[in-house]
Amino acid sequence: MHQDSSNNQNILLVQSVQACIAAELALALKLFSPKHFFHEILNYSVCPPGKLFRPLLVWGVASDLAKRGLTPNDLTSSTARNILTLSLALEFHHAYSLVHDDLPSMDNDRYRRGKLATHAQYGEWQAILAGDGLLNLSYYCLSKIKSPNLQTLLAIMGHSLGPKGLVFGQVMDLALDASKAHSVNAQDKSQDVDTILKIHELKTARLFQVALVGSFLLMTKAPQSLWSPGWRPYWKLGRSLGIVFQLLDDLAELCEGAPQAHEDEVNPWPHHYHFLCKVIKQELGVIIKSSQTFDMQNLQMVWHPYFASFIKTIEANQEKLFGALTKTQSLKKSDLKILMGALQGLDLKQ
Repeated sequence: MHQDSSNNQNILLVQSVQACIAAELALALKLFSPKHFFHEILNYSVCPPGKLFRPLLVWGVASDLAKRGLTPNDLTSSTARNILTLSLALEFHHAYSLVHDDLPSMDNDRYRRGKLATHAQYGEWQAILAGDGLLNLSYYCLSKIKSPNLQTLLAIMGHSLGPKGLVFGQVMDLALDASKAHSVNAQDKSQDVDTILKIHELKTARLFQVALVGSFLLMTKAPQSLWSPGWRPYWKLGRSLGIVFQLLDDLAELCEGAPQAHEDEVNPWPHHYHFLCKVIKQELGVIIKSSQTFDMQNLQMVWHPYFASFIKTIEANQEKLFGALTKTQSLKKSDLKILMGALQGLDLKQ
């Protein structure tokens, strides 16, 4: 993906926006948390944030629709403030989901982003309540948005991330673990790839979809309902981005060495390599078509580095990856060319 230096005003300044979002997250936590040790737990759960991929998706879509790269300097406008507020809401929601996912009763992970998980640092009930607080804070942030499409945004977010969306993805995830733990038949322990992909769609792609659709709704002055066709392309694109993102992340985990027990259970690649190569190729096709149909230069500035970093890890660790893939299925080394060929569908090396 090439940048035209003569057109830099149209380019999203990712690092500048990241710094702005990180500062605003810390400020929001200070303003909306009690003067109590609980604030420390909330702050620990969110800050320092990760790479802020989901909030940046919001800014990418907004910049493309504004026909220029939005910057923190634009925050004097109500539209840009709305975009920032949605960014904060999604990051708080994402942080809540991670805090709860790590709990001993769920994924039982002790580390997150290079430090102890919230429950490991402060205790289980503290982590549960911190997650509850962040979940509610995400919707409180949305209440500050002034837009004719706020009601539609709230409905889409509630549906996408609630009992039929992200939360149900975690239900499916844990239920899958439980069913395998009680199975004595080795064949029964093999993964249902459709179930795994559905979990990826609900747990990963749904937040991507809300980011893209929400940004479109806030940048669009015309009222949009749940039945309006305008936001549907962003919904479809968000699903494809989420599926590809998670499948690449699954591959990268295999390159990093022995995954944790839970990660090993939900990683579909050692069981369904050829099928998943087809899935990635198909979903990349959706991404390419969307990029060609709409002017998505700034959105590409967001997801391009992430996809490229995944692929760089995969390319550098093909021997280790091949070993992980062949533990439960028969493959030839030449079969890795199928994967690399599918990944060349996008110009990710430039």
